This record gives sequence, structure tokens and C-alpha cells, in this order.
Amino acid sequence: MTTSLRETIDSTLAELEARVVGLEGPLSEAHQVYAAAALVRGVSLTRAATLALDAGETVAVGVLARPIWETWLAGMYLLLGGHEAWIRMHWAQIESDGKVVRANDVDVGEVLTVDGAALLELERRRLVAAGERDEADDSEVIIARLWVERMADLVGPMLAEVDGTDGAVPRGYDVVFRSHSAWDIHVGTKALEYFIRTDLKAGTATLRPMEPWLEPLSSVGIAAMHLAYLGQHVFDRFDIPSVEISTKLALLVSLLDPVME
Repeated sequence: MTTSLRETIDSTLAELEARVVGLEGPLSEAHQVYAAAALVRGVSLTRAATLALDAGETVAVGVLARPIWETWLAGMYLLLGGHEAWIRMHWAQIESDGKVVRANDVDVGEVLTVDGAALLELERRRLVAAGERDEADDSEVIIARLWVERMADLVGPMLAEVDGTDGAVPRGYDVVFRSHSAWDIHVGTKALEYFIRTDLKAGTATLRPMEPWLEPLSSVGIAAMHLAYLGQHVFDRFDIPSVEISTKLALLVSLLDPVME
């Protein structure tokens, strides 16, 4: 399985890169353009993960798994959430940059704008529909911050509509990105304990290389599977044939299915 999986990872990344780099799209469909950009970024990060894998740097593979997943998540949110998702993401970026925005338009480059008032109205409607705000409430609407976990909660139901809750992609997320990568990227006692072997009887601790619970090649393979899934959707939106990518995705799923059980 190992040789076939690595070959499939490399050929999938090459196929994705060949199709997406140089792709052109209208700025009026910003959510699709940005989703394609997420695919480019994801391919670059996954190539870095393969280099770390070849160098035996298993910790780096785990650390890279997290931004690969976050990039995939952003791409899927943009594609499935449409223009509203793009507006919310850009609003979150503005807030993270320390800019206070409420009801004013925000320039984005030379062409695109975020209609602050329109976004506030979208958020008000969402809160009312969710029973979190009264229809007659005229107090200021505060936009919910769009952090990664919240984005994952929003994407979950969208994925269920197109792939089902038991699809390979959601299961791959549960296997790797809620566990393996989180341990590696957030430096707390749990992350550091992987480098310590304790002897309770002797009362000693010995430093050691990390022994990952998930075979690192599988981590990279699941990342490539996610990107193939994103690529399939991106190419469909740009009317680019995606049969090759669909074939790669099916092969990755078959190779990784035992790992994700």
C-alpha cells in the first residue's frame, strides 16, 4: 500500500497544480476565485509535507496537516457558501487586522467591495431565524467572529448535503485534523509529552523522538484526498473537466479507507 499511496499523492498534487495554476475567473465570482486560491495554497503546503515526510520529520508533517486542513476548509466554505461566505470571510479578515467596521463599505482591491450594511442585515436575519434575536430588536447587530472551529460547524451541514455525513472526507477530517495535527501545532504539555518517556518506578524522564500514533504517510494522503475533493468542486465551478481528479480521489479513498475506520 505504501508505494501506491505515495505515488498517488504525488500524481494527485501534480494534476491539481497543472489545472489550477493560471486559471482565470471573473472578480464578480470572488468566492470561486478565492476557493481556487485555497487549492493552490493547499497543494503548496502538501508538497512541503511530502518533503518533511522524506526527511523523516514526522512532527513537521503533523504541524503542516493543520494549515492544510484550514486551507481546505476555507476553500470548501467559499465554494459551498457562495458570495455571502466570501463577504463573511473578508469581514473576519478586516477585524483580525484591527480595523473597526460597522455599516460602511470596505474597499477590497480596486474592484470588490464589502457592503457592511448588507452584511449586518444578513447576520440579523440569521440570528432571528435561529431564535437568537427578536424580530423587533433594533439594537446594534454584532457579526459573529468567523474562527476556524465556527467555519467547520458551518461547512459540516453543507458537506452533508453534497457528500453525506458518512463520506470519506468528513471521516478523514475526524481522523487527522481533530486529533493528530491539533496535538502537534498547539504547544502545551500534551504536545511535549510525546517527546518524553517516563519511568514512574525510577522517577525519571528520558527525552526521545516523537512516535506518531498515525503513520505520517497516511496523514499526507488524507490531506491530498481533501485537496482532490476541493479540486473536483473548483474545476466543476470553472467548467473544467474533472474526471481525472475524480479518479484520483476515488483511488485515495480506497487506499486510505482502512486508516479512517
